[in-house]
Order: sequence, then structure tokens, then C-alpha cells
Amino acid sequence: MKPRAIAGWVLSIIAALMFLFAGSIKIAGNVQAVTMFAQFGLPPWFVYAVGIAEIAGSVLLLLPWRPSIGAAILCVVALGAASECLAHGQASYAPLAPVLAILAVVGTLLRVPRAGVRAPI
Repeated sequence: MKPRAIAGWVLSIIAALMFLFAGSIKIAGNVQAVTMFAQFGLPPWFVYAVGIAEIAGSVLLLLPWRPSIGAAILCVVALGAASECLAHGQASYAPLAPVLAILAVVGTLLRVPRAGVRAPI
């Protein structure tokens, strides 16, 4: 395996584990997560929907044939999380999710071979 692919897998695994952990907390109905979503004015079921999206995105990110779909799901979740944090005065929490989404995207780009690009000889 090429160093580029190894770096991609490492970044993907880090991002997937973090989103998997966050999604598991939400699915378990963590009081802090439910309270934060309620403070944002979101319905209680939305906590579980976001948790499912985080877990699904994490799993897809680690599947060799669907990492781009997983990265896309995690980017949508991360942008939503950051915008809600910024809109409700919790700017200190805003950068974490987008940074993890960037890790997922960069990891995917490093792992997936580029179509039509020839390797240098």
C-alpha cells in the first residue's frame, strides 16, 4: 500500500471514530445532547436522526467502495452542527465538526485513486 493511501486510511479512521462516538452518544439519548438540541429549538427526534446520520456516514467512510458518500454525509452533518453552534452563541464548539469533516474528505481523496490521472514513471 502506498504512503498516500496509508495516510488517507489514518485520516479516515480518525474522523470515522470521532463521528461514530458522537453518533453513539446521540443514539443513546445522552442528556447533554438532548438538552443542547432542545436549546437550539430542535425537536427531540432530531437528536436521533443526527446520530444515525453520523453513524451511517462513519460506516460508509470506512467502506472501500463508498467513502465519498460517507464523507458527504459527514460534511452535511458538520456544517449543520457548526451553523447551529454559531447561531446560538456557542462559537467555541463550532470548529470541531468541520475540522473532522475536512479530515474525512482529505482521507477519502488520498485513498481513492484518481480517474484519468496517470502515475509518474
